[in-house]
Amino acid sequence: MSNADIIRLTEIKQYFLDPPHSFKLYAEAQTLLDESGAILKKYSLISQTLLDTFDATVLNVQEQKDSPGKLRASLIEVGKLISLITSR
Repeated sequence: MSNADIIRLTEIKQYFLDPPHSFKLYAEAQTLLDESGAILKKYSLISQTLLDTFDATVLNVQEQKDSPGKLRASLIEVGKLISLITSR
């Protein structure tokens, strides 16, 4: 992975691990979810299983968009998953 991509994923991961309490949380998070997904899919070294898990977790976030507490918990899971993927 390029240094720029690692740095950006780290910034996104930090945001997801401690998402703000905001009524715009889903709108803010969706942009970052799309960006992190695009970065991860650029690299063939990331297994398809991990990418599938990432996609499933993103779907879970989308399903929770109307429940702030559950949305924050789902975003934290995305942060943990990004951490797992990038630490390999």
